Amino acid sequence: MKKDENLVLCDSFDASEGLRKDIWMPEKSLFGEGNGGFAYYTPDNVEVKDGQLSIFPGLFSDLPPIKTAAGTFSAEDLMTGNCKPFPECATFDISDQNCTYDGFSGCTRIGTPLVTLNPVTSGRITTRDTFHMLYGRLEARVKLPAGDWLWPAFWMAPANPTIYDHWPDSGEFDLLESKGNDPKTYGRSGGGRNLYSSCIHYAGNSWWKTRSMVSATDILNICRNGTVPVEDCDWSLDFFTIGLFWSPERMYAYALRDNNVAGVDFEEEVIIWDVNASTGFGPYDYPMGSKIPPLYNEVGETSLNDNPDVYRSVSPNKNAPFDQPFYIIIDLSVGGEINGCPNPGYWGPDAIWCTHQDSNNPVSSRTAFWNTRDIWYPTWEHAQKEGRGGYTIDWVKAWQ
Repeated sequence: MKKDENLVLCDSFDASEGLRKDIWMPEKSLFGEGNGGFAYYTPDNVEVKDGQLSIFPGLFSDLPPIKTAAGTFSAEDLMTGNCKPFPECATFDISDQNCTYDGFSGCTRIGTPLVTLNPVTSGRITTRDTFHMLYGRLEARVKLPAGDWLWPAFWMAPANPTIYDHWPDSGEFDLLESKGNDPKTYGRSGGGRNLYSSCIHYAGNSWWKTRSMVSATDILNICRNGTVPVEDCDWSLDFFTIGLFWSPERMYAYALRDNNVAGVDFEEEVIIWDVNASTGFGPYDYPMGSKIPPLYNEVGETSLNDNPDVYRSVSPNKNAPFDQPFYIIIDLSVGGEINGCPNPGYWGPDAIWCTHQDSNNPVSSRTAFWNTRDIWYPTWEHAQKEGRGGYTIDWVKAWQ
């Protein structure tokens, strides 16, 4: 299948004009996604240079002075509401600046001392309006960032997000999610930049049904050959290739690893999760595709509660909802408050915006994160000096 004549998408990020707008749409929004992330996504944090795409994090306070209805104020004063007249001076409105998502106050927010604006900036690009994929093979060569509370992801969402009702009913591929944290520092957060996870979401499926972790020590050559000690190995040190194989009968995620058998070099697929009709695993394991109790937010308010036949009522395909086109999303999120404190979901009990709250004077998670910048921001600066501060993509390819 991986033949030139089957190639339907190929971007090596070497176009003279920078990011190819015929493939990628950079997002601009304050919406923190469903995870309640802390980043303000802006195209300014997405760069194409020297044949690579880089998404890098920054501080909202480093933005140039911002014009509001009440005048022009420093980004930090606007973010924290440290200005007058309030609230006009602290209203950040990008609705007429190509804001790409206005849900959940994505285009307009007001900063206050207790609930600051998004304290950091980052980037996110998608193929939502340019490239959709139904079956085939997708690969990307990537290098992940180092830095506390960074959340790089490479995933796919349905082109029609409501064809089977709201999330997660219509499906989601998470090819890669990782953390920028040093695993030696934040052990209870479920690992750090030495690991990445992959899974799929759909109605009735608990995310751990397919979720699996991959260690850099098993894939990166510099770790396998001893160039880098095993205890220091992580995904920010070198590029690696992730992939998805997707057909009506089988889907699996993988990472490529160099191998040699009988003197012949080749790339070996290290399969992370495997869903196929013959084993009755995943969406093929109807009804509801789960042998163990699902997460509350994956079926708690889903239409499956009232209509367990929802997939069959829309599609006769056993692999529903993965029988429809999906598009690609590449983003670098930061933090997140999806389940609130003391254990905000993905980040675990060591999340600094939870551990550093004053119980007598509680503030929002965004504010708590900003207030602890003297702890986490030096890890970003250190990584940037070492050339490991950005989420870097060498190429993305798809075959059908």
